[in-house]
Amino acid sequence: MLTWLIPVALALDPAKVRYAVNCGGSEITTSDDVIYFADTGYSSGIVSDFGKSFPIKLTKFPEVYQTERYALSDFSYTIPLEEPGKYVLILKFSEVWFNQAQEKLFSVRIGDVVVVEMLDIFDQVGKYAAYDEFIPFEFVDGKVLIKGKEAVGGFRSGKMKIDFLKSDYDNPKINAIVLFKGKLEETNYNEQKRYIESLKRQMQEEISKEERGYRTDKIFEDETDYEDFVGEDQHIIIEEDQSLWSVLSSVPAMVIIAFVLVLGVAACIPTRASNAPSAPSKPKRT
Repeated sequence: MLTWLIPVALALDPAKVRYAVNCGGSEITTSDDVIYFADTGYSSGIVSDFGKSFPIKLTKFPEVYQTERYALSDFSYTIPLEEPGKYVLILKFSEVWFNQAQEKLFSVRIGDVVVVEMLDIFDQVGKYAAYDEFIPFEFVDGKVLIKGKEAVGGFRSGKMKIDFLKSDYDNPKINAIVLFKGKLEETNYNEQKRYIESLKRQMQEEISKEERGYRTDKIFEDETDYEDFVGEDQHIIIEEDQSLWSVLSSVPAMVIIAFVLVLGVAACIPTRASNAPSAPSKPKRT
């Protein structure tokens, strides 16, 4: 059974958070004392609070992931960057619209360096779930260095520019941005990575169990017909540790067996009309 509804402890040390913005929303302070400023620093885009209609999983701070800014084309944010040193840019996302992967994909760029390529939020954690991208970088002599390479155009007039790039698959978006001063291992990166890996293993195990099982509702033409007959969530799946007798003796199975027997008996009983001699046709008038 999946346990991914349990919130993940993804707290940051507030003393090391240099800047945070709640994209598409008002100022908030999370329970770990991180202050997110009201939405500011954007070039364009559209605000949405559609996510407030749903609980956001995998986080103790769902309010951060319930508002967003998106755009029908490329857009950007600029955030203040002053002290030299090592940083981690944390980009926060959640998918609240699409129900499958390969529907929304977009990239993120700092200067001339693409730091997140063709992100598919749903493919990472599914729907209504928090997902963070972590981008380590250094700020030295007025230059943003990513993996030792300067991100040309990534810093100007005391601010770092972050571009969200549209693809052919819907629109780019962002829920929140955090600038953390420190190393990657000082953030919650490893914690999120372990949890997502565990989640994906559980999901794969569930898929494998269903593939090994046998669904008796296949005797119906489609899923709707079956659920109309026995009710929703009454699918019978034979697991490896179940005996055939325990499955056949279950209430849904007995109902199905009785239904099939009734159909079989009804098919074997000839009707009076079918056994009666057919009336001769009237001769045609000439």
